[in-house]
Amino acid sequence: MSQIFRAMRRSLCAILIGMVLLAMCPAALGAEGPDEAPPEAMEPAQEEASVQEGPPAPQTEAPASVEGPAPTQAPAPAETPAPTETPAPTATPVPTETPAPVVETAPADTPAEASEPAVRGEYTSDDPLYVKLYESPMTIAKVPASFQEATPRRLRVGESLRKGIDVSVYQGVIDWGRVAGDGIEFAIIRVAGRGSLSGEFYTDSRYQQNLSGAKAAGLQVGAYFFSQAITVEEAQEEARELLRLVKGYKIDLPLVFDYEYVNSKDARLYSGLLTPQEATDICNAFCRVVEDAGYQSMVYSNPTMLAKDLCREQLGRMWLAHWTPSTDHASAYEFWQFGIGPVNGIADPVDLDYWFDPSGAGAPPTAGPTDSTDPTATPAPTPTATPTPSATPVPTATPSPTAAPSPTPTAKEPFTDVPGGSWYHADVIEAYERGIVAGVGDARFEPDSTATRGQTVTMLYRLMGRPEAASATAFTDLTEEYYRDAVNWAAAAGVVNGIGDGQFDPNGRITREQLAAMLYRLADSPAASGSLDRFSDKESVSEYASSALLWALKVGVLTGDAEGTLRPGATATRAEVCAMLMRFDRLA
Repeated sequence: MSQIFRAMRRSLCAILIGMVLLAMCPAALGAEGPDEAPPEAMEPAQEEASVQEGPPAPQTEAPASVEGPAPTQAPAPAETPAPTETPAPTATPVPTETPAPVVETAPADTPAEASEPAVRGEYTSDDPLYVKLYESPMTIAKVPASFQEATPRRLRVGESLRKGIDVSVYQGVIDWGRVAGDGIEFAIIRVAGRGSLSGEFYTDSRYQQNLSGAKAAGLQVGAYFFSQAITVEEAQEEARELLRLVKGYKIDLPLVFDYEYVNSKDARLYSGLLTPQEATDICNAFCRVVEDAGYQSMVYSNPTMLAKDLCREQLGRMWLAHWTPSTDHASAYEFWQFGIGPVNGIADPVDLDYWFDPSGAGAPPTAGPTDSTDPTATPAPTPTATPTPSATPVPTATPSPTAAPSPTPTAKEPFTDVPGGSWYHADVIEAYERGIVAGVGDARFEPDSTATRGQTVTMLYRLMGRPEAASATAFTDLTEEYYRDAVNWAAAAGVVNGIGDGQFDPNGRITREQLAAMLYRLADSPAASGSLDRFSDKESVSEYASSALLWALKVGVLTGDAEGTLRPGATATRAEVCAMLMRFDRLA
C-alpha cells in the first residue's frame, strides 16, 4: 500500500526540478507546462501495479482525481510563489484543467487544521485513499509516520497492543530480521488481487518470500486479497484463490478481504453501482468461505466506505484504515492502519498498523487446515500451560458424551469461557459441534485446564467416530466409565501402550510428545525424516517420541515456539489438545 509514498516523492522531486528550470530559464516552458507521456498504468497489462497500492499512472507526476480526467500536464508546483508562471492562478480554487491534488494553497483542497476533515468525492481527508488520490507530498507529512505519533484507543479488558505492518511487492526485498529487530510483531501480507478494470486475478510476486521471511523472523502473519468483486460468486472465487495460495504456509492471523475503491471511475466497484446491502453480502460471502476452510476472516475498509457503502452491523472482524493520529471511529475494530512511516529492513516508508490483540498475549487468533504454526507450542497464548502440581484434572466430558452443555449462553456460543477472538475458538467450537467435547458443565469448557490422558484418549475416540471397543484390556487402573471404551479401543488399535506395569494412568497429565505419539500411531507410523537439531531442548525428547515429533512437525500438527524450543514434556491444556486433534483430522 505504501508505494504511493514513493510516487509522491518522485512528484516532489519533479516539482523541485521544475522550479530550478523556471529560475534558470523561464521561457523554457510554455503556458501549458512540459509535455508528458500519457498515463499508461491503468492499461490491462499493467493493472496489477495500479490496483489498491500504486498510483494509477506511475509515469505521471501526480495521481488522477476520481472527479476528473487523467491529467495530461504537470499540476502547478505548490512551492512556486509567482502564480503568473503557471497556467492556473492560485486565486482560482480548482482550475478545470488541473486534477487539483497538489495545490496546497487552494482552500478547497486543504482543510484548516482545526476544522472537520475535508470532503472530496466519496472520501474525507483522513481516509487513506483521500491522501493517495488527492494530496501532495507535503500533506502526507501530516499523516502519522511512526507508532509514537498515533494514539490508539483505550484497551479493553484482556487486550494487549501490538505493532505491525502490511506489505506487498511494492516494498521490494525486505530484511525481515531487521524488521523484527525494530519491534514489529506482525505483518499482513498481500497475496493476490483482482484487476480493477480487467477483473482478472493476479498474484503478488513476492508473497511467498514475504510469508516465509516474516515467519522465519518470528513475526505472526496474516494475508489479504485485494478485491474488486461485484458479485457474491466473484467474492467466493477470490476466497478460494487466496486459500489455494496460502496452503502450506504458517498463517497466524486472519485472511483479509481488502474491499475498497481505486482511482478510476471505470473501475469495477465504481461502475458496479452496488447498494450497501449488496456490497455487504459480497464481503460476507468471502468471509464464509474462509471460515469454512478453518481460518478466521476479517474485512479491511475505511470510515467513509463503512458509513456509505457497507452495513457495518452485519460484518464481523474489522481492520480499520484511518490515517490520523487518533481515530474517533465508533464501530468496533481489531486492527487499525493509521499511517505510513520508516521501518528498519524496508527501503521506503511502509503502512503502519496497531493490533488490539484480544488474547492479551499475542496468541494467533486463527489456525488454518494447512497451518504448521502451533499455538500449543507458544507459551504466551496459554499462561497455565505450565502444569500446576496442585491442579485437579477436570474431565473433558460428562459420562454421557453426547449431552450438550447446559445452560447454553447463546445459540452460537456454547461456552462462556471460549472467547470469540481466542486462537483456539474455532477448534473448540468445531469439536463441540461434532460431539468430540461436551464441556465440564455450566456452559464452561475450561480451555486452560490441564488435560489428562483419559480425557485426551476420549476426545480421540470420539474424533474417530466411536469405533467398536474391546471389552477389556491389560490395564488395571481404568476406574471411570466415561473413558473405559476409549482406552480399550486405543490399546487394541496400538494407539496407546500405557506407562508400564499394567497401568495406563488415566488421570495423569498428557504431554505434548505423548499426544504426538498417539496421533503418529493412529496415522500408521509413517516414515519420518529430518532432524530436531534446530531445537535447543532436543535432548529432552523421549526416544519413543522422536519419530512422532519429526512427523508432527512435518505435517503441521505442531511446531516449536519462538524461543527455538519444542517443549516435548510440557503438559498440554484442553485447548491445545483440541487444536492438535482438529489439525490432525484436517490432514485426511
